[in-house]
Order: sequence, then C-alpha cells, then structure tokens
Amino acid sequence: MLQPNLQAAINACANDRGDVIVVSPHTYVVTTPVLFNVRGITVIASYDISGQDNGERFTINADATANIAAAVISEPCTLIGIGFDSANTSMGTQPTGSPGTTYGGTIVMGAGNGFDGGNFTRLTYCRITNFGKAGAAIESWANDYLKIDHCDIDGTGGNPIGGGGANAFAQGIAITQGHFCTIEENTFRGCTYAILHGTPNPASASHSNSNFIYKGNRLITDTAAASKLLSVNNIATYTTQNGLVADNWLPVASTAAYSDTVANLESVGVILVGNHYKE
Repeated sequence: MLQPNLQAAINACANDRGDVIVVSPHTYVVTTPVLFNVRGITVIASYDISGQDNGERFTINADATANIAAAVISEPCTLIGIGFDSANTSMGTQPTGSPGTTYGGTIVMGAGNGFDGGNFTRLTYCRITNFGKAGAAIESWANDYLKIDHCDIDGTGGNPIGGGGANAFAQGIAITQGHFCTIEENTFRGCTYAILHGTPNPASASHSNSNFIYKGNRLITDTAAASKLLSVNNIATYTTQNGLVADNWLPVASTAAYSDTVANLESVGVILVGNHYKE
C-alpha cells in the first residue's frame, strides 16, 4: 500500500506482523524525529535490496535548525540501506517517557519500555552523518541484542576529506547498559571515540555493558585529534565489562586506541585479540 511518507508507512504497520516497508530514493526532511515504534518491521531502501549503497539514495534528514534526532527507535526493527543526518547536539540526555527533541544522537534507541525498546534491533548497510555538530551518531540506552554492521558512521560535517574539531562525532556509537551487542564491519570517520560505554543509571557494576563483540571495524582518525576505538568509562565502578574486541583496524598505536591501558581493560573482562594498529 502506497503511503505519502515513511512515518505514515510505519503508522500503517502492525506489531509482530513482519511488515516490510520499501522506500524510494529521495531525501525525507523532518522537523520531528521519525518514530520507529512498531515491533518487527523492516525498512529497506528500494534502490538496492541488499542495501549496499549505504544510505546514499534514501536519507532521513533532520532539519538543521531543530536540534533533533533524525530517528527514535523504541521497538525492535531492521533497517537496511537507510541514511540518517542530523545536527542534534544533546548527547547524554536519557530518554524519559514519550519521544521528544532533547535526546542526543542522530539516532536514539530505547526511548520507552523502560528505555529498552530497541532490543533485537539491527542496522545494516546504513549511513549516519551530522551537520558539523558534536554528539553521537547512535545513542543506545539499555538495549540488548543490538546489532550494527556494515554501516558508515561519518562525523564529517559535510567535509568530504573528514571531520575535525566541531565537525567530529564525540562518539560514533554510545551504548549504555547494553548486553549481547554486536558491532562489526563498520567504518568510523571523524569520531573522537568510535564506541563509548555510557554512564548507567543507577551507576553500578551490575549495569555495565557486557557480553559484547566489537569485531572487524575500521577507524579513520579525526583530523583534529587522534581518534580512539573504545571508551569503557570508569573502570573502578564498572568492573564487569565482559566482551571481545577483535580484528579491528586502527590508525593509532595500541597505547592510544582505548580510554585505558590494555592491562586495565583486560582486568575487567574486555579481551583484545588480533587488532591491527598503526605501524
């Protein structure tokens, strides 16, 4: 059934029916975030059913003056080949209740259902960019079994040779209280940190990110400051960050790739295997 825009198409879907939305090539400019709030839908860019153009033809473009996320994901869904662009700078505001405009990130996940509405969501072959603003590409609150793969996360601010300073994303993917999350085969450009473990609420070891896999990602450094792959926040408090970080390609030395030393990371269960560092 033909719908006038993506939000109308989502609104026409039903929970757990497995509805598929195919979007035609165009830029969808929004002044409020697109709400992915129907459980079990799949959204695919029509230009390439495999999504391998990485969001180049269909883009959700949040109005540059509105300081809003391009999308809020509050139910499990699968997004393939979609572009997201926003100037949102409100990183770190935890979602409370109904979706609004003060969340951080181009994409915000977990805005409802106890902040865990994005459980079992997958983003694949997508592209997430900004309007030369800091913040996060993806901000995830208490989402389990999240998978993000084969995406381009570009904090370039429209600069084709890479972001710098205010153009860089502070975090490519900010995950707070996430479990069993997989981040693999993505390319990060112009991100101060590719992946950041946020501060849980309540702040305790039991709410640490755990059982994660970060594998095969590529990091291209911000031109203004050396980028890092991972920030694990406060190791002294979040002591059970069990996970695997493997086969990632980094433009910095091993001593500059993380927010803490390799020894300290491994002391809280972050296991580093076969990563590739600057020669």
